[in-house]
Amino acid sequence: MAPAFDKLVSIGNVNSLIQISSKFCGSHCSVWKNVTMDVLSEHPDIIFNELFFEEEASREYLGPLDEGQNVHLPMTILILNGDVVHYPLQKTQRHLTRWLNTVKQFRGSKWTHGITGLVPIVDGNAFMSGKYDIDDDVSLQFIGKGFEVPTILNVLANKLLSVKVYYVGTDNKTSGIAYDNITYLNTNLFKKDMRFDDRLGNLLHRILPPVIPFWMTKTDVAKDVIRSFATSEVHIIYDGELPSGWQIFANKYPFTAFVHFRPNETTLDSPSVWIYNRSVDFRWNSVGHDVQQWYEDVRSGLAEPYYRRSGAPENPHPRLIDITGDTMWNVLRENTEMYMFLYNGTTNCTQFELVPDGIIAGRMDLSLNDHEALPEWAKAEDVFKYVDGRAVNVSDCNHFKWEEVYKNEL
Repeated sequence: MAPAFDKLVSIGNVNSLIQISSKFCGSHCSVWKNVTMDVLSEHPDIIFNELFFEEEASREYLGPLDEGQNVHLPMTILILNGDVVHYPLQKTQRHLTRWLNTVKQFRGSKWTHGITGLVPIVDGNAFMSGKYDIDDDVSLQFIGKGFEVPTILNVLANKLLSVKVYYVGTDNKTSGIAYDNITYLNTNLFKKDMRFDDRLGNLLHRILPPVIPFWMTKTDVAKDVIRSFATSEVHIIYDGELPSGWQIFANKYPFTAFVHFRPNETTLDSPSVWIYNRSVDFRWNSVGHDVQQWYEDVRSGLAEPYYRRSGAPENPHPRLIDITGDTMWNVLRENTEMYMFLYNGTTNCTQFELVPDGIIAGRMDLSLNDHEALPEWAKAEDVFKYVDGRAVNVSDCNHFKWEEVYKNEL
């Protein structure tokens, strides 16, 4: 055992959260120390200790804790009931709070085989016999074969810090976990649920209702779930219960968060439905069945937006088409294949402007324009190729060459 590791263990069996720091750590150590002490204010049974080294910490210091790995300071280690546990997660208050609660709950429990990240492993026999019971506000329990936490569940737990995630290990009589699994959902926000062979991508509308009341979006659980799974939002403004069919309609779009506002919760008119695509707004003055066709038209690029930025540059380009928010659909529909460069004010792309003969190319100033046909992540200096009105390729201006375009199309 490394000598410095002896120093760590010599603190004794007192429950301690220990931060390893050095003068080479800079402000990162002091900031993390303050976060740690804030978290420990909720755990009076655990004391804080700091091991500070004038010299730079080395791999030898950690001994068996981190064999063969580099040391990243500050480092946090928990001594709990004589066990030494290395904190492995992001250095945020929410991660540390969740991790500490999980370790304290399961460390040494007869139902657990160990803790990997934020996902404790619960013994399958105990679970099946009814000896296992977790009283959480919101929890997901996955049953799978074997006793090793699937990587996807650790990723999930790191995103859903307000949702407890457990893994129930069993023998080979059950199916796998990745996309063929048994999932128990326990939540005080919506309903209890059990699914066989369900996809993790359906969790947005399982943890939360298919149509989410606005008040619920203010909870930590809803914030985590929407941030993790929703790629778009639809806002519904209506005073009263929504007409029948909305739940079924919403479930057709597992990555869209449908949020129901009452008129006193927004300044928008009732009844109306709003869709936001980048800075482009769509509005429909009804919450009836006609919303469904309009929604499909928006997704297909057939609906006219309620608002989009549109403005032509002061100095037209001599060779490129100056595309605006209001002219983009016309340009796309008039040309089976075209290229477009996005810029912001004075940004230019010299190599793109040298357009070969026979190529249709344009530019759009994002400081004046926006358009629903652009992906959410589109930004200045992107070069898009459109075919039949849809983006099929994107390049960065700094790496764009017309010679490569021709080579790829031969």
